[in-house]
Amino acid sequence: ESAWASFRGHSHYIKSGDTGDFKSVKGEGYSSWISALNQKGFAGQKGAGNKLKDIISKYDLTKFDE
Repeated sequence: ESAWASFRGHSHYIKSGDTGDFKSVKGEGYSSWISALNQKGFAGQKGAGNKLKDIISKYDLTKFDE
């Protein structure tokens, strides 16, 4: 339906625990999530996790964490 709906759907899928793939990082910081995404093969590009960490740090995106 839209890019936003796709993003939200994917986020809910990962956080739901239905897959069991990400239960170990639920409630952890972004570094743990990035590591899990890399291990599970969700990062399509080598080094994507490090690039994501750099962007989060550069723009202080943790200020939007709940």
